[in-house]
Amino acid sequence: MAAGKRRILVAALHNLGDAVMGSALLPALRRLEPEAELGLWVKDYARELFDLPGVRVHAADPFWDAAPGRGKGSLRRFVGELARIGACGYDAVLVLDCDWRRALACRLAGIPQRAGLRQRKSGPFLTVAVEPAPAGHVVEDHARLASAWCGRSVPLDWLVPEIGLSTRQKERGVRWRAELGWQDGTLAALHLISGDPEKNWPLEKWSQLAARLCERRPDLRLAVLSSPSEEPVLRRAMRDLPEGRVRVVTGSISAIKEILSQAALFVGGDSGPGHMAAALGVPVVSLFGPTEPGRYRPLGRADVHVIRRQPVAGVSVAEVLEAVSALLPAGPRP
Repeated sequence: MAAGKRRILVAALHNLGDAVMGSALLPALRRLEPEAELGLWVKDYARELFDLPGVRVHAADPFWDAAPGRGKGSLRRFVGELARIGACGYDAVLVLDCDWRRALACRLAGIPQRAGLRQRKSGPFLTVAVEPAPAGHVVEDHARLASAWCGRSVPLDWLVPEIGLSTRQKERGVRWRAELGWQDGTLAALHLISGDPEKNWPLEKWSQLAARLCERRPDLRLAVLSSPSEEPVLRRAMRDLPEGRVRVVTGSISAIKEILSQAALFVGGDSGPGHMAAALGVPVVSLFGPTEPGRYRPLGRADVHVIRRQPVAGVSVAEVLEAVSALLPAGPRP
């Protein structure tokens, strides 16, 4: 980092969707301090999500907290990354999803200004402690935090999630479509399973939705995003759909990002890929069950349509089909 410039870090050490929403602070910080150098601290598995020129990305899993599908982080690796953060000489950090461990870690890194919500015993380790609001979207909390830290009102419309997309990633996405012969079709990405069973729409309804979409739109191609452990069950759920129209896709977060960059629409539950899609400017249909969409709905520059029922199994295929049809671009004329 260049000498003499202010250095500001955003610490978003929670799960994937929270890291995406935390990135909404970056464009606001550029407006507040155009000359400052910015950093972003996320969990290891979120590292490859971000490709942001001019933003230094740090990655280490907290040793007290497990990421989805992973164990708790390594103390040694965490301390090593903390030392590297300290060596960067950050002047300020905005600590998101703040607790006393995250706030203390930033203090131990020698960052003099530490702003965060006063929650989970974090207050003694912060220099700017903001009282939590009773309601509102998570990004509204980020705007309030930035306002308190800088001493001026930060408009909510300054905060837009950004994850970046390199030329290489976009080219890989284009190549992936071409290898499947899908370059002339309309691509929709589906994400069916999250780590919380209560958030998951039944697989039989996903299968019905996919079948109805294939019937209505001959140009439509469906990429079903999957982890390796989920792949067998998802292949079984999609086995009766038209051959060549549906592909179950496994891969890294970077690979999923490349596919999302090619999609005309994303449909999924309350999980990280929906936030990724919205940040890339892809229209989103998001199915919510136990969590509150007013607080956690995806945000981006494209349309986001939320359908909520408790339990989420109460959402009908017809409702989702209607929302998808409204957001999909028109298909080719017969």
